[in-house]
Amino acid sequence: MTLAPRHVRTTGLPWIVCAVATFASTEALAQVTDTELAARRTLIDQASAARAANNPQQALDLAQRAGRIQMTPSLRMFIAETLAAMGNHAEAMGAADRCAQEADRDATASNRAQILASCRAVATNARTHVGYVTVTARGAASPTIRINDTTLSEALVGVPFVVNEGAVRVRVTADGFASVSRELTVTAGSTVPVEIVMERSSTERVDSSTRNRNAQRPGGSDRAPRATGSTSGVARDTSGSRADAPTRGAPVGAVVLLASSAIPLGASLGFYFARNGALAGCAVYPTYVECASAQQASAAHGANTFAILSGVALGVGVATLVGGAVWLGVGLAARPRREQGSVAPIAFNIGNDGAGLGVAGRF
Repeated sequence: MTLAPRHVRTTGLPWIVCAVATFASTEALAQVTDTELAARRTLIDQASAARAANNPQQALDLAQRAGRIQMTPSLRMFIAETLAAMGNHAEAMGAADRCAQEADRDATASNRAQILASCRAVATNARTHVGYVTVTARGAASPTIRINDTTLSEALVGVPFVVNEGAVRVRVTADGFASVSRELTVTAGSTVPVEIVMERSSTERVDSSTRNRNAQRPGGSDRAPRATGSTSGVARDTSGSRADAPTRGAPVGAVVLLASSAIPLGASLGFYFARNGALAGCAVYPTYVECASAQQASAAHGANTFAILSGVALGVGVATLVGGAVWLGVGLAARPRREQGSVAPIAFNIGNDGAGLGVAGRF
């Protein structure tokens, strides 16, 4: 069996929707008591009197209190006009735009055309006195951004935010980061981008460095593990100074540097003997060398090279010797008084492969 489709007449549906909307609006108005409406009327009268007396701030406060009881397009028009008179064109533009939208939806208002015209005029004039600021912040997870006296919500971060032309202050804060403030001048119709990089606060950096120092102290909570193992036959340094003392290894390095100066000094002496050997059997004069045979003369040609090498090695040896002596003196002077007794700990070890003697310490 086949059922024929049923056709439903919908000509009355728009009227039903309008009736439901009207009923909902009536119910919303019914939530405001007669006493509240009377108080609202009094606030509006006082706001009008304050604006007539050239007290726009009081007029704005009274009108906004009335709006918290019940807001209408005409009251929002009053607020937008008052904000514009105070020079707060950024908020006036927002209030005027909302006023125009509400008046456009309220087709039953008797003065709807006048409200629309006034609100659009306020919005158009306000746009000639405002600019925009786009703020982005990097480095912190959830920074708090304030433009003048307004704290931006997350949705407004990184998008143009309307401000009055002139001086604008941007301030960004975040936990554990140094606050950043920027003063800028915004001209009407312009958009000023502000990019801020957050850095850790000085207090946070001091706390981190303190923790690092405590980790290296013997009593710190994060001490480095001590080496374990057999150290039989080793004379240990028992001076008791901390391992992180900056001058502890200086005398050890100085001793090694002094000892290493013997190498170039010995080489210099060897080159000097080689030079004398090359000149054996020859008479040396200030300007020339006279040899008895051709073989001796051929050997004498290398004497000049040995002399140069001897001088270079002597210079290196002397410089190493002087440097080690200066280092040793500075290191000993910088040591604490209790460390003056020893230059460096000496290690003597006996093992299966033989015995060894050395200098222990940091270089």
